Amino acid sequence: MVRILLVNDDGPNPHVFLPFLKELLSTGYEIYPVIPHQQRSWTSKSMTLGKEISYEVKSFFGLETWLVHGTPADCTNIGAFHRMGGEVDLVVSGPNLGHNVGRASMLSSGTVGAALEGSILGYPSIAISYPYFGDYKTTDFSMCHPHAIRIIKKVVKEGLPENVDLLNINIPEGVKPKAKIHFTSNWCDNYGSVFDKKGDKFVHVRGLIPREATGYPRNTDIDVIKRREISVTGIKANYWLQDIHKW
Repeated sequence: MVRILLVNDDGPNPHVFLPFLKELLSTGYEIYPVIPHQQRSWTSKSMTLGKEISYEVKSFFGLETWLVHGTPADCTNIGAFHRMGGEVDLVVSGPNLGHNVGRASMLSSGTVGAALEGSILGYPSIAISYPYFGDYKTTDFSMCHPHAIRIIKKVVKEGLPENVDLLNINIPEGVKPKAKIHFTSNWCDNYGSVFDKKGDKFVHVRGLIPREATGYPRNTDIDVIKRREISVTGIKANYWLQDIHKW
C-alpha cells in the first residue's frame, strides 16, 4: 500500500485543502495529513527552535489529521518520523492557495519548503499550488484537483524524473480537463519592499500576479500558468556552487 504524508502551509483550509483531501482519499492510498493548525505561508523551510511544539488531532472525512503548532517543515519532519515511523513513499505538500511561480515566491514558500524538507529526509516530494487571478473565495478550484491527482499517480508509479529532488507544480484556476503539462524553468524575478508602513509598524502585503502582465520569458512557470496550463518545475534540493576563478 502506498503511504503518503500530506502537509501544507495553509492549515485546514476549506477552499482547497479539504476538497483536495476528499479527492485524494478516492485513490485508495494511505494518507497521513500532518499540517499547521493555522496559515503559515512565507515561512520557506524554517523550523521551530528552542521551544516545544504542540499538536491537536482532528478528523476530516473520518481521517485522523494532526494540526501542528509549528512550521510546514516541522510538519514534514514530525509527520515522517513521529506519525509514520519513517515509512513514507511520497511527501505531498499542498495544495497551496495561490501561486508559487518565480524564484521570489518559490524560495519564500512554506509549501515548497515543506516539500524541500521531505526531499532532504530522502523521500520523493512534490509541492502543489493552485494559482488564482481574482478573489479566491469565489474561485472554483474543482478542475485543479483531478490534474493534481493525475500527477501524484504518475510520481507513485514512475518516481521523480532523473536528477530531480522535488517537483514544484502549479495548476491554475480555469485549467481545462485536457490542459497540457509543461516542464518549465523557474522565472528569475525580483521584488522590492513587501511591507507597508502603518504608524510605527510594518505590515506584510501580498499581491496577485498582474492579470494582464506581458513579457514573461517563454515556457517559464509564470508564462505557462498565465496561459491556464500546468507548470511542472524540477528542483535540486541544494544551492549550486559556482566556481569563482576571478572576482
